[in-house]
Amino acid sequence: MEEFVSYFTDKILSDRQNIWSNNIGTTVGTAFPPASSFAANTLTINQGYNGANAILKRSFVTSIFTNSNTGDKIWLRLLLTESKVGLVNDILTISLKRAGVDVTPLPNEITLRSYSENPLWLEMILPYTLQSASDNLEITLTVKSTAPVQSSSQTISWQTLNLFNRTDGYTNAIDIVDSATRKSEYVYTFFERAATISKAPINSGADSSARIQSEINNAIATSGEIIFPQKGAILVKTPLSISGGLFMKGRGTIFKVDIPGSGQELFTVSTPERIICEDFTIYRENGSVMPTSFKFTVSNKDSIFRRITFENIPETLYLDYVDGLVLDSCTFVAGQNSIKIGYTNPSSVKNVTIQNCKFIGVNIACIWAKSSSNLNIYNNRFAVGSVAPERNIVVIPESGDNQNLRIIGNVSDAFIKYSIRVGTDLTATLKNVLISDNCLVDNSGTTDCLPIAVTGKNPAPSSPPFSIDGIVIKDNQIRNRAIGIYVKDISNLNLNGNSVIGQVGLATTRGLYAENCVTPRIIDLNLLSGQILTNIITP
Repeated sequence: MEEFVSYFTDKILSDRQNIWSNNIGTTVGTAFPPASSFAANTLTINQGYNGANAILKRSFVTSIFTNSNTGDKIWLRLLLTESKVGLVNDILTISLKRAGVDVTPLPNEITLRSYSENPLWLEMILPYTLQSASDNLEITLTVKSTAPVQSSSQTISWQTLNLFNRTDGYTNAIDIVDSATRKSEYVYTFFERAATISKAPINSGADSSARIQSEINNAIATSGEIIFPQKGAILVKTPLSISGGLFMKGRGTIFKVDIPGSGQELFTVSTPERIICEDFTIYRENGSVMPTSFKFTVSNKDSIFRRITFENIPETLYLDYVDGLVLDSCTFVAGQNSIKIGYTNPSSVKNVTIQNCKFIGVNIACIWAKSSSNLNIYNNRFAVGSVAPERNIVVIPESGDNQNLRIIGNVSDAFIKYSIRVGTDLTATLKNVLISDNCLVDNSGTTDCLPIAVTGKNPAPSSPPFSIDGIVIKDNQIRNRAIGIYVKDISNLNLNGNSVIGQVGLATTRGLYAENCVTPRIIDLNLLSGQILTNIITP
């Protein structure tokens, strides 16, 4: 059983259902006069007795969950009060039965905790795995036979019983009620509406597009969350749309896409609200001409893609109309171009972060940006698959004043033309660029590829600032077959601390080629080894 605390957070939910007064199941009690008495949900142990074997008991059926399935993990939550601190912990045992068979969790799996705001409230949590969608369960609290004799009358009240599974969120709130005569504390339990659980079949020839679209729409209208528990392939043959905020999470799920029409995407995102996608794979069947996976059609803010695998998709992901999007720990396998930034509307893109991703066997370009407003490319891995990509990272803005480009900590041993290519096109300018701590190995087998190439435009008359102004290239590790670092038409260049190691004996290796990078500039403290041709720094 996984830890209860892994799935729940303490937060007040703005959209919630109050089931504080929802009495789940039937209350049954056994009294042992004069040692104890039972009234409503309360067990009283009279003075001078220990109340041994007195019980509080409830029976209920788990079919109250609309999304319950065999094998689901649920938690049973009891809210108790006691008249003496520590009474429950000292004298009670708990048992759980399913259809008369004992299924009580181990003691170390049961949580018993109090609220600091009011220590007389106790919360007891029992984990359980459903054996069917409608298990008949019974919880019993029994006074131990070894319980001590009570010096005064003591009571234990069973306030309520809740059930919830790992897709529900909950919180506790202590409300203080003031009146002319009293100041009381009340504990409430709020439940978030349960996530939509996809029922799409796996490893089937049936198209699940309509079912998934209906489930997505339902999730957007209710909890804002859809979970795909399927560990297999779901066939999708029609494009899908996301029209509202959504958290979409898989469990190793594969969307096997076979969309016959051209010029389409799997998901069209038409909402400004955040979407979060985690832990699934989008795989294109070879016969499908679907060009891309996600496409944003309105300005969207702060969306996140985490641990998504994109496989065999020609134009994998278009990023237009996004602000603050994060791609984290995703994998891109095969295809022509993995990520295209600002391709249809460069000015609509800003604050994009691509980090900890893997690119394997991409054909043309892994990351190609036509816009660079606060673009961050961190700690990614570019590797050979069935082919090596022509380009790893290309950032060539087409228009506007682009600022703050950071390319840091990437590793590549797979590129044919460029690993890092930065430039400007048309009327664009680019300012404040940092290229550092990248490890680039030229295994192309050719003698004309460039690990790092940065070229600006020299305006007429020839005077700075140039179209690329203010760039630092430092602390990169490069093994090259031709020119290691090529820079041209840049103002305010700082190129230092790089290690450029040419392939021994190869007649085409040159460490640096800096052309028309006007002063002020710094070109210093670079390690240049194994170079055959002379470095060129002109003027």
